[in-house]
Amino acid sequence: MAEEPEPKEQQEEAPAAEAPKPDKPGKSSKMLVLIMLAVVLAGGGFFGMKIMGAAKGKEAAKPKVGEVLELQEFLVNLKDKTWLKVSLALGIAEGAELHAAGAGDGEGAATDDPKMRDVIIQVLTSKQLEDIVSPEGKEQLKEDILAKLNGSYGEHEGDHGKGEAGASGPFLEVYFTAFSYQRY
Repeated sequence: MAEEPEPKEQQEEAPAAEAPKPDKPGKSSKMLVLIMLAVVLAGGGFFGMKIMGAAKGKEAAKPKVGEVLELQEFLVNLKDKTWLKVSLALGIAEGAELHAAGAGDGEGAATDDPKMRDVIIQVLTSKQLEDIVSPEGKEQLKEDILAKLNGSYGEHEGDHGKGEAGASGPFLEVYFTAFSYQRY
């Protein structure tokens, strides 16, 4: 009689072997969640690419440099008993026209405009050598010159776009063509 309980245990174990069958609906719900997640990610990627494409379209609308003005050399004293000798050129937006005060011919931009030179000298003489020696310092100097020039010319001569420094005005770029200094 001791052998009879064994078949009962085997019978009880048999239904336990069938227990994994209810897991299949759980697997399908996991699969459904994965599919939904993939669809959401793909949709997000699609709209992200659309937004990136729109941002690239806005960059294409940036104003282009039309004319480049080479200015006469500047020789100034910096704040820290240093001479700075610099030559630079300015990139002007296409369609912008800058004329010297009192220039009656109306042709081209003024290359020796006293107002332009004054603004640049103000920016240069406000600096110390340590401010402008590094490449980052030179880039900051360019941005400062652009901001000051565009602030000075942008109001009077029209708004032709945004320069590197973000100031609106006719000037888009500053190019150093010579840059030297000496302590005294």
